[in-house]
Amino acid sequence: MDNEEYATIYRGGETKFTWKTELKYVTVYKFRVQVRTTEGVGCWSTPVEVVKAHPAFRWHSQWRNLRIELSQDRLSAWWARSLSQKYWATFACDKQLEMGVHYMEVEIVDLGKSKSEKKLAVGAIDCTKENLRRIDWQFGKEAIGAGVDMPGWAFHPISGVLNCSVGAKCLPVEGKPYSDIHIQTGDRIGMLLDMPAGRISFFCNGQDLGVAFEDVVVTSLLPAVSLRDKIEVKLCFPPPPYVKRAPKFVIHSGHPSISTP
Repeated sequence: MDNEEYATIYRGGETKFTWKTELKYVTVYKFRVQVRTTEGVGCWSTPVEVVKAHPAFRWHSQWRNLRIELSQDRLSAWWARSLSQKYWATFACDKQLEMGVHYMEVEIVDLGKSKSEKKLAVGAIDCTKENLRRIDWQFGKEAIGAGVDMPGWAFHPISGVLNCSVGAKCLPVEGKPYSDIHIQTGDRIGMLLDMPAGRISFFCNGQDLGVAFEDVVVTSLLPAVSLRDKIEVKLCFPPPPYVKRAPKFVIHSGHPSISTP
């Protein structure tokens, strides 16, 4: 690799040091080391990749419809098969996002047997205190973004359409689907919440589907999913597919006791 791709973060004789800086979440960083002695300069080491884990949220144990059951680790959620599928069942994550850029994926563990296009919605809720008080988590019947009782923005990946019940600009031309993807069991639907830019975008198996909503002016967002079928989904937090690799860093050491490779 060219040296210009890397930024030097240490040069000196110590073999151990602490680099005090704030790494971005779920971003891939590369580090490499080169030894320099009085006898000459060694080769670069093989780069080591480092990823700062996202402070992962889980499905909230209380912010969910009674039709939804959760796994013990609260990462998987599914429709309680004994209950009616006439209405939507919505469930949300346990962290309200108030700033920054966030990326999450929902893996479709089981898509169910129904052929209905309106059985899965992935999105975010405008979680002001007033909205949270209004939402009937246990008995609500609406999908995300379908009305004032579930205010927010959502993507229906099976039909390719969008829902929006809060002031924002929906980018697809009116009457046109946002996406024509065909999802199946095992696919991953990603959602990018860019709060500083006021945008919400979606992904499918790492493929960027583009910006879905812009001018999303809120102080707090709550990622959520709505189901209307016997579907099981799982939360995932992989490195975002939209992010270019962050700057790469170099650690130099000139300690004379270190031999040249």
